[in-house]
Amino acid sequence: MSLAVIGVDVTETHQSAVELLQRLALQDLKAELVTAIEPILADVHGLGPTHPVMELHQMQEQAARRRQDEVAAGLGGQVTRHLETGDALHLLRRRCEESSADLAVVGASRKGWLAGLFLGSVPKGLCENAPCSFLVGKHPPANPKLSAVIAFDGSGRSRDCLLELKRLRPQGIGTLHIVAGYGVWNLENGERHPPEAAQEQARGLERQCESLAAELQGLAETITVEVFEGDPNSVIHAAMAEHDADLLVMGAGGHGWLERLILGSTTMHQVLREEHNVLVLKPKSE
Repeated sequence: MSLAVIGVDVTETHQSAVELLQRLALQDLKAELVTAIEPILADVHGLGPTHPVMELHQMQEQAARRRQDEVAAGLGGQVTRHLETGDALHLLRRRCEESSADLAVVGASRKGWLAGLFLGSVPKGLCENAPCSFLVGKHPPANPKLSAVIAFDGSGRSRDCLLELKRLRPQGIGTLHIVAGYGVWNLENGERHPPEAAQEQARGLERQCESLAAELQGLAETITVEVFEGDPNSVIHAAMAEHDADLLVMGAGGHGWLERLILGSTTMHQVLREEHNVLVLKPKSE
């Protein structure tokens, strides 16, 4: 059984994420709905129930319960609910940790990249420190059976993360396109790699992608492998457009500050600056 902790907000940003989760069709899914209500001075002493501030707080609670009712009705199955006053990111992280969740699910509006970087968004917070894998929904999926692109960098870390998809057991993916990119420039001296070295790098990546595809057999009707020259974000952008993909699947970065800065920069870019839906995977054991 998979447990998904779903962030539900009164502005309905969560709707695309919930629809995407439904379309992924994870086997034996159990859901936990969490909603954070802004404090709005509700804890200030001396405010009676008829005070405008308290009335506004109560209206927010009522709206949040209605949103949770709507989501629960659409999901069916086992659904629990949590409604608290406080910070949305803190509540989501805490519920994921306390319940040993397999997946956090949140929606995101299509902001400009500056807003995404400098506003304290929940998706940004998950990129920086996620307690588990997380799904960020930005728009409803377009294909009857989901088309997904898997971004793979050939590393052991990336492979371990992506194999988490097997444990989640999605039943709603029609095609999986595994893509990888390789560079032709030597970062130490600024010169291009010899053609033979670049070709060998590409062949090595292709072998690793094919090995990953073999391990993911059964999770989609069709699995393809493609290796391109280029930086990760450019390769991902091109693959998402070429395949009209509904979802990008990628691994999380490392734990340390430097690892998050280097390895996590691609994840942060894809979650905050691109318009496509993103599933970020990390091993359950972490």
